[in-house]
Amino acid sequence: VVGKGKIANDGEIIINTSNSVSKVLGCWVINHYYVSGFDGGKVFAKGKYDVHIWYGYNEDSETTIHKQTVDYNEEFVLTLKKDEEISESNEFIVRCSKYPTCSSLTLNSDGSISVKVEKELHLDIIGEAKLKVQISGEEDWCNNDDINDINVNYLNRS
Repeated sequence: VVGKGKIANDGEIIINTSNSVSKVLGCWVINHYYVSGFDGGKVFAKGKYDVHIWYGYNEDSETTIHKQTVDYNEEFVLTLKKDEEISESNEFIVRCSKYPTCSSLTLNSDGSISVKVEKELHLDIIGEAKLKVQISGEEDWCNNDDINDINVNYLNRS
């Protein structure tokens, strides 16, 4: 691991429904999907999730569920090891440590619904590693400078 990254935020979404909302009854956030990307020296997470709002309307005599898909494209805050640079040759492993969850739900005076959604993603950046294993009976290799002459394509077949 040559670097790590994190995205942690509370995003607010404003939802407008086709009915005049009289009471907000519940919220679920499901179907979270994300991928990582690298562009111009920056690593980002691109994803989406569905927000389902259960609400009452028509003076609380009827209820329905409103579904809205939310897309996001957010940049990771990175911490790299000393003297490391990242490129497309690195491997980027993203894990969701906190799936999108509704943390606050408010019915606004204009009839719209404000939804605060929390989520947290973590990133591990994997770089190339070289390893030389000393076999008993071989000469000591600790001071050899030939470790940089390793053929990294030794498994590739022509």
